[in-house]
Amino acid sequence: MKSFVRITKLFLGVVAALLVVGFTTTSFASSHYKYQVTRNEFDKISVGSNNGNGGTSLKQIEKEFGSPKIKSSHTVDNVRTTMLVWSGVDNDSNAAAIVELVNNKVVYKELTGYQYTRKNVASLNDFNNKLTVNQTTYQEAVKEFGKPDEYSVSTQNGTKIISAVWSSNLKHSSKAKATMTLQFNNDVLVNKSQVSME
Repeated sequence: MKSFVRITKLFLGVVAALLVVGFTTTSFASSHYKYQVTRNEFDKISVGSNNGNGGTSLKQIEKEFGSPKIKSSHTVDNVRTTMLVWSGVDNDSNAAAIVELVNNKVVYKELTGYQYTRKNVASLNDFNNKLTVNQTTYQEAVKEFGKPDEYSVSTQNGTKIISAVWSSNLKHSSKAKATMTLQFNNDVLVNKSQVSME
């Protein structure tokens, strides 16, 4: 199963990168394409266990978001998975919503290329003093810093894993863009890192 997770994340990462650099079909930018995915609705998608138990169903997702712009299937370790990609989250053509399904239930979701609008500016001091490994919860981090710009959610061996990146409204030097990356296992912070925050 570890190889399945590793290959799946690599595959999704490549797709996300291609979307960001613009390797998309013309239908993404077409005026005939109606953006249907909202951040709020994507956040509500439930990620199930490795076999899909507890995950939002394909039927529910397509009812809410419509047909994806990319749909592909692959098999890893005899597990058949389907990947769906929607572009234009909240009408932002750079933002993409990605889900991976097993047995037509979500086992992984990722939001990429999104820029969240927040009021408060987070500083390096905030990063150092308001985030405590093995103590701070995901909900507390969101309450303190707002929703992450980009994030992914998966379940591995019964552990819910959230990898979240904040990049908007971070205090930084004019020379470099700052990011704050946090990982949560079962909603508790297990790792934190930052780049160029001040």
